[in-house]
Amino acid sequence: MRSTIALVAALVCGLAGQPAPGSAQAVLEVTGAVATPRIFTRAGLAELPRWTGEVSVATHSGFELRRYTGSALLDVLQAAGGVVVDEEVKNARIALYIVAVATDGYAAVVSWGELDPALGAAPAYIAWPEEGSGADARPSLVLPLDNLAGRHVHGLARLEVRNARP
Repeated sequence: MRSTIALVAALVCGLAGQPAPGSAQAVLEVTGAVATPRIFTRAGLAELPRWTGEVSVATHSGFELRRYTGSALLDVLQAAGGVVVDEEVKNARIALYIVAVATDGYAAVVSWGELDPALGAAPAYIAWPEEGSGADARPSLVLPLDNLAGRHVHGLARLEVRNARP
Protein backbone atom coordinates (compact mmCIF):
# COMPACT_ATOMS: atom_id res chain seq x y z
CA MET A 1 0.00 0.00 0.00
CA ARG A 2 2.78 2.43 0.99
CA SER A 3 4.63 1.82 -2.30
CA THR A 4 1.39 2.40 -4.25
CA ILE A 5 0.90 5.76 -2.52
CA ALA A 6 4.53 6.69 -3.19
CA LEU A 7 4.13 5.71 -6.86
CA VAL A 8 0.96 7.80 -7.22
CA ALA A 9 2.68 10.76 -5.52
CA ALA A 10 5.68 10.40 -7.83
CA LEU A 11 3.45 10.29 -10.91
CA VAL A 12 1.37 13.27 -9.84
CA CYS A 13 4.44 15.32 -8.93
CA GLY A 14 6.17 14.25 -12.12
CA LEU A 15 3.21 15.35 -14.21
CA ALA A 16 3.23 18.69 -12.41
CA GLY A 17 6.95 19.15 -13.12
CA GLN A 18 7.91 18.78 -9.46
CA PRO A 19 10.09 16.19 -7.74
CA ALA A 20 8.32 13.64 -5.57
CA PRO A 21 8.40 14.28 -1.80
CA GLY A 22 11.47 12.63 -0.30
CA SER A 23 13.25 12.30 -3.66
CA ALA A 24 16.91 13.24 -3.95
CA GLN A 25 15.97 16.38 -5.89
CA ALA A 26 13.37 17.60 -3.37
CA VAL A 27 14.83 20.16 -0.98
CA LEU A 28 11.83 21.97 0.49
CA GLU A 29 8.12 21.18 0.58
CA VAL A 30 5.62 24.03 1.09
CA THR A 31 2.18 22.85 2.21
CA GLY A 32 -0.95 23.96 4.03
CA ALA A 33 -2.76 27.23 3.45
CA VAL A 34 -0.99 28.17 0.22
CA ALA A 35 -2.67 28.43 -3.18
CA THR A 36 -0.36 25.90 -4.84
CA PRO A 37 1.49 23.51 -2.51
CA ARG A 38 4.92 23.02 -4.00
CA ILE A 39 8.08 21.00 -3.72
CA PHE A 40 11.21 23.02 -4.46
CA THR A 41 14.57 21.78 -5.70
CA ARG A 42 17.68 23.76 -4.87
CA ALA A 43 17.67 25.06 -8.46
CA GLY A 44 14.02 26.07 -8.09
CA LEU A 45 14.78 28.07 -4.96
CA ALA A 46 17.77 29.66 -6.72
CA GLU A 47 15.38 31.13 -9.32
CA LEU A 48 13.74 33.31 -6.65
CA PRO A 49 15.06 36.80 -5.77
CA ARG A 50 18.37 36.37 -3.92
CA TRP A 51 19.46 37.62 -0.52
CA THR A 52 22.92 37.46 1.00
CA GLY A 53 23.67 38.70 4.49
CA GLU A 54 25.43 38.13 7.76
CA VAL A 55 23.55 36.81 10.77
CA SER A 56 24.76 36.77 14.37
CA VAL A 57 24.54 33.22 15.72
CA ALA A 58 25.08 32.13 19.34
CA THR A 59 27.74 29.44 19.71
CA HIS A 60 29.40 27.76 22.70
CA SER A 61 32.11 30.43 22.64
CA GLY A 62 29.84 33.45 22.19
CA PHE A 63 28.35 35.08 19.12
CA GLU A 64 29.76 34.82 15.64
CA LEU A 65 28.71 36.18 12.28
CA ARG A 66 27.74 33.69 9.60
CA ARG A 67 27.10 34.58 6.00
CA TYR A 68 24.00 33.11 4.33
CA THR A 69 22.62 33.18 0.80
CA GLY A 70 19.04 32.38 -0.15
CA SER A 71 15.61 33.94 -0.59
CA ALA A 72 13.08 35.72 1.59
CA LEU A 73 10.52 33.43 3.20
CA LEU A 74 7.78 35.68 1.77
CA ASP A 75 9.16 35.10 -1.75
CA VAL A 76 9.15 31.33 -1.19
CA LEU A 77 5.52 31.45 -0.03
CA GLN A 78 4.60 33.66 -2.99
CA ALA A 79 6.20 31.14 -5.35
CA ALA A 80 3.78 28.60 -3.85
CA GLY A 81 0.89 30.83 -4.94
CA GLY A 82 0.81 32.91 -1.76
CA VAL A 83 -1.08 32.28 1.45
CA VAL A 84 -4.79 31.47 1.27
CA VAL A 85 -6.90 33.76 3.40
CA ASP A 86 -10.65 34.20 3.80
CA GLU A 87 -10.85 37.95 3.13
CA GLU A 88 -14.40 37.96 4.53
CA VAL A 89 -12.98 37.34 8.02
CA LYS A 90 -11.72 40.44 9.82
CA ASN A 91 -7.92 40.38 10.23
CA ALA A 92 -7.79 36.82 8.93
CA ARG A 93 -4.09 37.05 8.09
CA ILE A 94 -3.02 37.51 11.70
CA ALA A 95 -4.27 34.00 12.53
CA LEU A 96 -1.79 32.45 10.09
CA TYR A 97 1.49 30.92 11.17
CA ILE A 98 4.26 28.94 9.52
CA VAL A 99 5.71 25.77 11.02
CA ALA A 100 9.24 25.10 9.79
CA VAL A 101 10.18 21.43 10.15
CA ALA A 102 13.68 19.94 9.80
CA THR A 103 14.54 16.45 8.57
CA ASP A 104 15.26 15.41 12.19
CA GLY A 105 11.84 16.62 13.38
CA TYR A 106 13.06 19.88 14.94
CA ALA A 107 10.42 22.55 14.41
CA ALA A 108 9.88 26.26 14.99
CA VAL A 109 6.96 28.62 14.43
CA VAL A 110 6.84 32.07 12.83
CA SER A 111 3.61 34.06 12.90
CA TRP A 112 2.31 35.81 9.80
CA GLY A 113 2.03 39.00 11.85
CA GLU A 114 5.80 38.98 12.36
CA LEU A 115 6.46 38.71 8.62
CA ASP A 116 3.67 40.80 7.11
CA PRO A 117 5.12 44.07 5.74
CA ALA A 118 2.07 45.92 7.10
CA LEU A 119 2.65 44.58 10.63
CA GLY A 120 5.96 43.29 12.01
CA ALA A 121 7.91 43.31 8.73
CA ALA A 122 10.57 41.07 10.30
CA PRO A 123 12.99 39.53 7.82
CA ALA A 124 13.04 35.75 7.47
CA TYR A 125 15.02 33.78 4.91
CA ILE A 126 15.33 30.30 3.48
CA ALA A 127 19.08 30.19 2.99
CA TRP A 128 22.30 28.19 3.01
CA PRO A 129 25.42 29.09 4.97
CA GLU A 130 28.22 30.04 2.62
CA GLU A 131 30.66 27.81 4.54
CA GLY A 132 30.16 24.08 4.84
CA SER A 133 27.14 23.79 2.55
CA GLY A 134 27.50 20.92 0.11
CA ALA A 135 25.49 20.52 -3.07
CA ASP A 136 23.10 18.10 -1.37
CA ALA A 137 22.60 20.23 1.75
CA ARG A 138 19.17 21.43 2.78
CA PRO A 139 18.50 25.10 3.52
CA SER A 140 17.89 26.70 6.89
CA LEU A 141 15.18 29.02 8.14
CA VAL A 142 17.13 32.10 9.24
CA LEU A 143 15.61 34.87 11.37
CA PRO A 144 18.22 37.66 11.59
CA LEU A 145 16.40 39.70 14.26
CA ASP A 146 16.16 36.83 16.77
CA ASN A 147 18.68 37.35 19.58
CA LEU A 148 19.20 33.61 19.93
CA ALA A 149 19.14 31.13 17.06
CA GLY A 150 16.58 28.73 18.59
CA ARG A 151 14.12 29.34 15.75
CA HIS A 152 16.78 28.92 13.07
CA VAL A 153 15.85 25.55 11.57
CA HIS A 154 18.80 23.78 9.94
CA GLY A 155 18.18 20.90 7.56
CA LEU A 156 14.82 22.42 6.65
CA ALA A 157 12.49 19.96 4.92
CA ARG A 158 9.02 21.48 5.09
CA LEU A 159 7.12 24.71 5.61
CA GLU A 160 3.50 24.27 6.68
CA VAL A 161 1.25 27.34 6.57
CA ARG A 162 -1.51 26.92 9.14
CA ASN A 163 -4.48 28.88 10.43
CA ALA A 164 -5.00 29.22 14.18
CA ARG A 165 -8.73 29.77 13.71
CA PRO A 166 -10.96 26.68 13.76
